[in-house]
Amino acid sequence: MSDFQMNPADVQEASVLMSRLADRMSDLELTKSDDSFDCGDTVVEEALAYFVSMYNKRGQTTRTWLNGCSDSLHATAQASEDTDDEAAEFFAALRAKL
Repeated sequence: MSDFQMNPADVQEASVLMSRLADRMSDLELTKSDDSFDCGDTVVEEALAYFVSMYNKRGQTTRTWLNGCSDSLHATAQASEDTDDEAAEFFAALRAKL
């Protein structure tokens, strides 16, 4: 076969690792404090709230991207296994005819 043959087990492992990474992204989320604190300026408070909001939005986007990549890798691994199995069956049947 080709030197570029895909190892479905490696692709599946990459899928699992990306999924785990996406799950762990929530550890990086910033939370808004329930107790509002007076930092002396409402503009600073608004800026901090905006920063937290945008930071978490980027985190969610990254999680979505990682989950999408994980799903795609899983589908690729499955398709690779399926085509490998199909090719093996085809060549076994062909060999039997010879």
